[in-house]
Amino acid sequence: MNYLNKLLLTLVLGVVLVSPKLQAQEEGRDRIKSLKIAFISEKLALTPKEAEKFWPIYNEHEDTADLLRQKERKYFGKNSADAATLSDAQASQLLKELEAMHEERYKSGKVYVQKLKTAIPEKKIILLLKTEENFKRKLIQQFRLRRGN
Repeated sequence: MNYLNKLLLTLVLGVVLVSPKLQAQEEGRDRIKSLKIAFISEKLALTPKEAEKFWPIYNEHEDTADLLRQKERKYFGKNSADAATLSDAQASQLLKELEAMHEERYKSGKVYVQKLKTAIPEKKIILLLKTEENFKRKLIQQFRLRRGN
């Protein structure tokens, strides 16, 4: 078997072995997202009119927040793989970039709240923020229980 055939076989086996794991992770994310939506819906008790305005704003914000988190993880992971070997200048630059990303996330959150104010009462916005935090806490508890911690 020549080199190219071995390489192709290795790549195909890698994809076949990794694909089910990636698909399971994606299904897990989708399940968590569905549970979160149901949890929020139950706790907020939105009227049909509120729900019509709320969910597009919420979904847009979730997509934006996911992209910002991915960007931060990718950048920070790539550039701080071994923090001990960073020069002072590299560390300073990395911190500046991270501060900029945090600022971007903060601004996105402000815009989100302003948009929510056009869709639902402010009391429900506070309830939403508390509900999301409660969901996150319950999710972590369930994760720990399943891992045995």
